[in-house]
Amino acid sequence: MLLSYHKRDVTCVDVTSKYSLVTGSIDNLICFWDIFNCRINKWKSLPEKLVPHSFSNSICGLYFADHGSNELLLVFMIRGEVYCLDTVKEEFVV
Repeated sequence: MLLSYHKRDVTCVDVTSKYSLVTGSIDNLICFWDIFNCRINKWKSLPEKLVPHSFSNSICGLYFADHGSNELLLVFMIRGEVYCLDTVKEEFVV
C-alpha cells in the first residue's frame, strides 16, 4: 500500500539524475520520495509568511535548479511567485 501525505491533488513532479523525486500539490505540500522504496523521505509545507492560507495560491510547478544535484528546488506558484528551497537546510532562500 502506497501512502501519500498530500491531502489535495498533486499538480507537479520533478526528478534528478540522482533519482530524487519530488511532488507538489494544491495543499502547498512538497514531498521528497525514495523512488526505490516508494516512501516519503521528508516533506515541507510552504510557510504561512510566504503563502498566506487566505489566498487561493498553490504550487503549480517544481523544478530542480540542477538536475545533477538535488540541493536547490524552484517552487512555482499559480499567481506567479517563484521560491527557492534549499533542500539540504530545508529552508526557503529569500
